[in-house]
Amino acid sequence: MIIGLTGGIGSGKSSAGMLFRDLGIDVVDTDDLARECIAFGTPASMLLVEKFGNVILDSNEQIDRKQLRKIIFEHSHHKSFVESIIHPEVARKVNSFIASANSVYKIIIVPLLFETNSQQNYQRVLLIDSPETVQIQRASARDGVDQDSIKSIINSQLSRAEKLRLADDIICNDGNLSQLKKSVKKMNDYYLSLSYE
Repeated sequence: MIIGLTGGIGSGKSSAGMLFRDLGIDVVDTDDLARECIAFGTPASMLLVEKFGNVILDSNEQIDRKQLRKIIFEHSHHKSFVESIIHPEVARKVNSFIASANSVYKIIIVPLLFETNSQQNYQRVLLIDSPETVQIQRASARDGVDQDSIKSIINSQLSRAEKLRLADDIICNDGNLSQLKKSVKKMNDYYLSLSYE
């Protein structure tokens, strides 16, 4: 069984993924895979520099993802170009992960799962849900970004109500890590029971 795990910015997707890993579940984060795809010297990184110039490089000659996001956010017509370079490569890496994963079920963390309309790729979709105020607080503290920028990212994504409607399973993550741990353990038990049916 393949689970798609999603949630808005600052909802706690990575923390939930880490807790599932601690329970022996194979987990991959498509954000990490995308980062690998555009690492220094990869074909994707060279195509991006060719298109946007050195303005998207940081001081270590790596793609500055914040800068790239800013370009896409301000000039939406560049989005499909960037996606056409990164998405096929990420899909290849996801398929390779699925083929080599050994746990009873597997989790793929996909931040924009609903926005990319890819829910049909998974047997179940698990939403890590947090109130918007909590998301803004967490993401702002984690990324050192002002709250208005976080709000604009949230507003550019599917609404919380819509995500709640579309998800098969939901973990409410509005508390601390130990509460999230209990919820993940419960969900793991549920997925194991489904896998052994």
